[in-house]
Amino acid sequence: MVEDIIVEKEIRVYFCPDCGSKEIKYIFGMQNIFGMVPTQKCGGCGLESGVFPILVIDNKKLNKIKIKSDKKFKTKQKKKSKKK
Repeated sequence: MVEDIIVEKEIRVYFCPDCGSKEIKYIFGMQNIFGMVPTQKCGGCGLESGVFPILVIDNKKLNKIKIKSDKKFKTKQKKKSKKK
């Protein structure tokens, strides 16, 4: 079946080393002899840098994390419904 095939794919996300936010945006404003030089800016804390670190995670590991968080969420929902 198609559902049984797991695609091994890496997901790359820039993140801020100061606040951990993943809201990294490009700012084009500075120029040099080669043209526009992109700068990156954090949407969380406003840190500007030429390069932010990249978090690389594979799709298989991301799915495991999602399953664990879904289980925790369902457990919390059950506890809340029992208290009412």
